[in-house]
Parts: sequence; structure tokens; C-alpha cells
Amino acid sequence: MKKVIVLGSTGSIGTNTLDIIRRHPDKFKVLGLSAFSNAELLSEQIKEFKPRYISIFDKNRYKKIKARGASKIFAGQEGLLKLASNKCDILVMGISGFGALRPLVAALGKAKRLLLANKEAIISAGSILAKKMRSSSTRIFPVDSEAWAVSNLLEGTSLNHINSIYITASGGPFFRKSRNQMRKAGIKQVLKHPVWKMGKRISVDSATLMNKGFEVIEIHRLFEIPVEKIKVLVHPQSVIHAFLEKNNGSLLSSLFSADMKIPIGASLGSPTNHLYVRNLDLSKLKGLDFFKPDYKKFPLLKLAYFVAKSGRSFPAVLVASDEEAVSLFLEGKISFLEISKIIEKVIASHRAKDLNGLEDVFLWQAWAKDKVRQIALKKG
Repeated sequence: MKKVIVLGSTGSIGTNTLDIIRRHPDKFKVLGLSAFSNAELLSEQIKEFKPRYISIFDKNRYKKIKARGASKIFAGQEGLLKLASNKCDILVMGISGFGALRPLVAALGKAKRLLLANKEAIISAGSILAKKMRSSSTRIFPVDSEAWAVSNLLEGTSLNHINSIYITASGGPFFRKSRNQMRKAGIKQVLKHPVWKMGKRISVDSATLMNKGFEVIEIHRLFEIPVEKIKVLVHPQSVIHAFLEKNNGSLLSSLFSADMKIPIGASLGSPTNHLYVRNLDLSKLKGLDFFKPDYKKFPLLKLAYFVAKSGRSFPAVLVASDEEAVSLFLEGKISFLEISKIIEKVIASHRAKDLNGLEDVFLWQAWAKDKVRQIALKKG
């Protein structure tokens, strides 16, 4: 029986993971769970899965779950690191944003298998994390749909035989909308993703195509594929998640339904015939469309390519400035189109520096967030 720790157990990755685990009580045992502030759902999960360790980031919610039956209950950043440092067979990293960086480092060498659903840590820490992962016994399994599709296509294929990797984007809610319609878009319209049900931050990033830009950098980092070989296609049906184009002209594709249980279940090693996922019925597909992305309409995707090639401190600044700009939008303090304008200004004002350790990453994170606020306030 495999012992599993789920960080971010109340989010979409966490709840999908636990849904798979509850179907296989003979194969998985939940060792630990963590949540940011959703004490109500976390309490329900504690009652059902009876984990030994619990971590709640919001210390104000600590008392609400203290008497829920776990052997050890932690709180705050320190508590999250304690939970991530426990030895286990599988650790699921379902935490979004920079908050996953320290727990990810703490888990290396402790977890035998790490299911990674966080792009920001891999992107921002770059070569620092790459060195730690190469020297660690922990195996990394990306579980966001495009990165997982790419990992499948790369199995048994030498990088020397690859001409290009294509990852697809649905296009988000504004693919067929005008720039003027995007200018008038409110929060509700931005969050209405045509395919996936996701959290607010990633839904906004999908609407700007920033999320696809993050995936370009992520795939470059994880698989050491040159940036110029990673390309993006808009594919509204979201059926094909990645293509691999070989030097001999052949094209391989990875197709599956828009169901996160597929990559999560496969990475957990659960029996695929008991996943209860939405199977893809090819006979019902009306057509498959592919388009080149409009970089003028979605400038953050083009900016991501610049950042990926520039490296050094640029990726950390990009992730942090996007995180802050999206927060300002969700707070109603800036418009949708101002997200990309502000991020472009931050990147334009940055002078790249080498990253010598995690503290440098956090330094540039703080700088970028402060810069975003400065630009937004000056605009106001």
C-alpha cells in the first residue's frame, strides 16, 4: 500500500487525487493533507481519510481542525514544510503559485514520486531546482495536461530525433472575441473558461494565454527541450493536448478528454480500468481545428518566449508580476487588458541577474510584485 501526501488537498488537483484514492483503498493510504484556508472541506477529508499529518496554512483556521483526529496538526509555512519533509511513496504538489517552491525543495529526497501540478516553482527557480532534482532520488511526474501529454510522447524518443513539440491551447473565452470586447470584459466573463473548471488565478491566465506561455517555459525546464522547438497551437476542441514532430516528418499526438483524473491517475499508478473518467469517443468528434496564436491579441504568450530564452531572473519576475497583476484584476482594481500592459512594463524595466539560491528567487518575486503595484497606482 502506497503512502500518499497531498499538498493542496482542497483544490481541484487535490480533490481529483482523493477521488481516485477513495476508489482504491487497498492500494493507497493518505498519510498527510494540507490546505490553505478551507477548513470546512479539509475537516471532511480528515474524517474520511484519517491522515496522520495535517497542515493548514491559515493559522486563524487552526483551531477549527485541531480536534479532527489527526496525530499531528501543523500550521503556517513552517507546518507546510514539516508535512512536505515526511517520507512517503507519493507526494502530490497541488499548491499554486510561489507557495510551492519551499515545500517542493523539502520533498526532494523524501518522496519517492512527486506529482507536480505547479508550474510557478519550476519556472521561477530554474537551474537551482534542476540541479536539486537531478541529484535527488525523487522522480518527478508533471500532471498538468499538456506537460503530461509531452512526457508521454517523449517516452522512448531521443531528443535528437525531435523536430518540434506542439502544445495546444483552447484559446480561452476570448479566442473568437474582438480586442474591444476584451477591453470591456468583466471578471465573470474572464473566468468563464470554455473547457476546464479551474481556480480563479489559472482561469485568468488561460484567458490571457499566459498559462500557455508558462507551459512553454515549464516544458523547456522539465525536459530540456530548446525553446525554439516548443510551439503553441490554438485548438478549441481541447482533444489533442500535444504533438511530437520527428525529424523524419512523422507526427505523434496525445489525445484524451478534458479530465484531470487521467494524468493524475496514471502518475499515481492506479488501475486505469477503475478511474471512471470520461472516455474519448472519436466517432462523436465533429472536427479538429488548429490555429496559430494571435500574438498581438495575446501579447503575454510572446513575452513568455522572450523570458524563456533570456532566463536568469526573468522567469521569477514574470511569474510574480503575473500573480500580482491577476490579483489586482480579481480585486477590481485594474481592467482585464491592463494585466498584460502592466506585466510588459515590469519586464521592460527589469535587468536580468543570476540566481544563486532560493533567496534570490524570493527577492525578485518581491521586487516584481512591488513594481506591479507601483505601475497600477501610478495609472490610478
